[in-house]
Amino acid sequence: MRYRRHRFHPCAVLLLSVLASAPTNAQLQVTIETERTSAQQLGLQWRFAPTRDAEWFFAGVRSVAIDRRDRVYALDGQEQVIRVASRDGHLLSTLGKRGSGPGELRGARWVQILGDTLWVYDNQNARLTAWSTETLALLPGTRRGPLPLRLESLSPRGFYHADVDREEAATTQAPRQWTIMHRVANDRQDRSLLRYDVRSPVLSYLVYERGRARQADAAVGRTNMAQPLGDSPLWRTRPDGSAFTMVFRETRLSEHAANPFAGARTTSILRVIDVTPTGDTLRELTVRVPARRVSDADIRSVVDSLRLPTSPILGRWVEADPDEIARNLFRPTNWPAVLEFFVEMDGTIWLRQPQPPSPRAVFWRLAADGRQLPSVSLPGDLRILLVHDGHAWGVREDADGQPGLERYGPDGARRR
Repeated sequence: MRYRRHRFHPCAVLLLSVLASAPTNAQLQVTIETERTSAQQLGLQWRFAPTRDAEWFFAGVRSVAIDRRDRVYALDGQEQVIRVASRDGHLLSTLGKRGSGPGELRGARWVQILGDTLWVYDNQNARLTAWSTETLALLPGTRRGPLPLRLESLSPRGFYHADVDREEAATTQAPRQWTIMHRVANDRQDRSLLRYDVRSPVLSYLVYERGRARQADAAVGRTNMAQPLGDSPLWRTRPDGSAFTMVFRETRLSEHAANPFAGARTTSILRVIDVTPTGDTLRELTVRVPARRVSDADIRSVVDSLRLPTSPILGRWVEADPDEIARNLFRPTNWPAVLEFFVEMDGTIWLRQPQPPSPRAVFWRLAADGRQLPSVSLPGDLRILLVHDGHAWGVREDADGQPGLERYGPDGARRR
């Protein structure tokens, strides 16, 4: 057989090379379908909590990180220590203590692991303290101030932080325009990445002080709580700091939403954007998700969920007045597109479905390329801190009221 030899025109070769090198971050359109499969119920696989005779306890786990050996680092914000647990749930070590000396913490906010280094952001000591994940020894690489007030997380070269619009901040005490920025370590120049608007109002309500109701003001401290029904943007960084992810929850609905008899499902719109520290867009998704209208029963559930136990405000113990919450609660026509989200190292996104407080929380999941993955459900009272390798990590109380750090995964899980 004789083969014919083809010659390509130089312009065709150039066109092919341009197409091959074109960026792959074009905006994708995704519509989440919920009827295809039922949510997979993730089961409890691991729990880290003190034993009955232990000399330590969890007062308030605020942040979690996992190293290459699957060891877990849990920051206790009230005790100002980091509990290190083995993969089988045993306490290995306790890092730090309350104070301002080397290796001590006063206002630790979060932990993050980059390579073999555990970083702890301490806003009251205005520094980032480092420990080795290999030896658990304190490292001399502590980064001291000046640090931004809203330091969100670290990147391989610097850190992400949020700041208000300076012109707006000069004219109002509650600016609505904010910008996510990245700053290279040891540099004062910021690179603007994403700009967003805090659109939803913030809840301010009456408090009880010494059995007497009074308006929350400067005398007792203003009591503010994020709106469960608000639609302001959400953001997180990937655990390795390689990208900053923001979810814009749009209030607009699909074109068929105004006509309930059109036969089409009502959908809400959200946008997912991943940005690198250099300002490049890794991914941009426009996602349509099933919308849920806010009912009177939903409002009652939200008010009940906000009927919290007493909380410290400027050193005083106060509690919310449920009637005042009900009167001031932001009440949109529909729930926000998602309530919260988490992102894994590989870019997989977990989106919590809009629903009132319930025994189970259901998450849609999207792969990095926009493919819809099977939905999963978790206990509704699990306070999720991290998703990692298809598993969810969070804090939950046991039957005796003892809080512990738990991991949920698909092994042995069942369908609901």
